[in-house]
Amino acid sequence: MLYEKILTIIQNNKKKIAIRTQNDCYTYDDLNKLIEIVKLAILNQNIDSFIPIGILLPNGINFIAALFAVLSLDFTVVLLGYSFKPSELLYHIKSGGIQIVFSCSDKSECLNTIEGKKLSGVFDADVDLEYWVFDVETSENMYEKKGICQLTSGVGGKSKASLRTQQAILTEINGTIEVLKLNEDIRVLTLTPIHHSYGLVVGTLVPLLLGGEVLFLREFNPILASETIMEHNVNTLVAVPFMYKLLNESKLSDEIDFSQLKYCLSAGAPLHINVYMAFKDRFKKKIIQDYGSTETGLICINFDYEYKYESVGQAITTTEIGIFIDAVRQTETNVVGEVWVRSKGTALRYIYPSKINLESFYNDWYNTYDLGKLDDELYLYITGKKSNIINIDGLKADPVEIENVLLELDQISEAAITFQRTQENRNILKAYIVPSKNAVLTEEEILKHCRIRLSDYKLPRIINFVNELPKTATGKILRGSLQ
Repeated sequence: MLYEKILTIIQNNKKKIAIRTQNDCYTYDDLNKLIEIVKLAILNQNIDSFIPIGILLPNGINFIAALFAVLSLDFTVVLLGYSFKPSELLYHIKSGGIQIVFSCSDKSECLNTIEGKKLSGVFDADVDLEYWVFDVETSENMYEKKGICQLTSGVGGKSKASLRTQQAILTEINGTIEVLKLNEDIRVLTLTPIHHSYGLVVGTLVPLLLGGEVLFLREFNPILASETIMEHNVNTLVAVPFMYKLLNESKLSDEIDFSQLKYCLSAGAPLHINVYMAFKDRFKKKIIQDYGSTETGLICINFDYEYKYESVGQAITTTEIGIFIDAVRQTETNVVGEVWVRSKGTALRYIYPSKINLESFYNDWYNTYDLGKLDDELYLYITGKKSNIINIDGLKADPVEIENVLLELDQISEAAITFQRTQENRNILKAYIVPSKNAVLTEEEILKHCRIRLSDYKLPRIINFVNELPKTATGKILRGSLQ
């Protein structure tokens, strides 16, 4: 379905630029040729149709070509986080039964450490693609419906693998195009990782399926991003709040001009009004706040952030929002409850952990695990989280996962993770450590251990050694007392 859509675009735009990176540009015909190369690699290996195929690649043409190649052959594709540590990759490869992973030379050492086997001769030397095989089990009914599987942090320390059909993704694409009134003239600079839903759909698939152009940087740099916007006449910016903040604070040339930007989209974390106003004052452009999730894609857009800056906006036309209390949908406005979403763009279910499917998906509704309310104009306000998940620049960190890693050290008796809000309005992780009796332990040793087991954004930035943790009568840690 998505492949057929891109194939039509390719046939009508062969010589048009589809993708730009810092050093290269690629036409739609170039993209098509690379898709065919990856398709041939898959077909030559005689893979069973129920086997999911993982993609572990940075933003760029190789990622996009691999995605469309896998989908064209009706396999399920699993988008792995490019910044994952080896232990995180191994967890998802085993849990998801991922026997095949398309990756690149930069990840060879990482994949070797988790006992992957690279097949030689699959791709020519001038293509930085590698074909890796893993000896894991995959049940035939694990992915009874095909689609795109994306990974997200979950409740209780469990990572979740959310499966959306191609039709669900297409629903989000069409809804985004409709609400933003986009056309083939779109030229997007996508600064967020495209293995995440926001970067994948809004930042990549939407422009490509319109016959537009998408631009990527190797890593975020505010000066380079600004120069790219001007040099290539970018009209749509896909970023997260801390990137806008860094743009505000960067020492840019007086000649920087963002007048060609039509949309400055922000998602993944709350947008602070100070960041919004500073960007507007400096660049004369308004940031549009988006709200969504891996499981549903885009849910809301707030086009007029100054009007209701505490709101994440109104639902897009393809999505319905309900506020529920004790499984009962509320008919009154301005009532705080659980935020549930209904859309044809919603995921089918979690592949793993499957035990939370019943509480997350019910009668076509999905539980976002956010708490919120709808006002009289049906603007949605997020008032809190149902769980203790901590938002770090749009990425989700679960305290339990980090605490369990800390407790692997014998020198640590107890540990608790909270967060601290910085002057820049960003969350940073804060660890409270109760050392074991007579233990000698330094911050350096703790961080060395954590770096092996956790992604960088999950590392504690502040470590406090304490004699005891505040607890309830039943022994539960009072996290609020530690804030």
